[in-house]
Amino acid sequence: MRTLTPNLLNKIPGAEAKIFDNLDALLDAMLALALGHKLQTSRFDKDAGEVVTVVWDVPPDYKALAFLIENVIGKVPSRVELTGKDGEAVRVIPWMTMDEAVKMGLRPSLALESGESDDEDVIEGELVDATPE
Repeated sequence: MRTLTPNLLNKIPGAEAKIFDNLDALLDAMLALALGHKLQTSRFDKDAGEVVTVVWDVPPDYKALAFLIENVIGKVPSRVELTGKDGEAVRVIPWMTMDEAVKMGLRPSLALESGESDDEDVIEGELVDATPE
């Protein structure tokens, strides 16, 4: 993965502008990939002594199709079942900052950077359990 250096960060506004200026053409190209399209090329055929045009079909590209659908409609939800310790229910708490949790009088449990925790119900990096003080 590339590190975002200040030099690279300075290029982002220009890249965004270039994409915005060419958005129609980019969308057309993505749709052509997603739906499939025809390609045509011309070449000189030595045996025939003339220019020959060759046309072929390019099949739909699944990745382009999935990208367009997922970014317009949204990803298809997938069902995930979780259970806590000994099959107990897992409490789900909406995401909030540590400061917000403390202001609400909660004592949040967080996983440590290494992934270790003194609380077995903690998922690394997520606020998963907050008990009133």
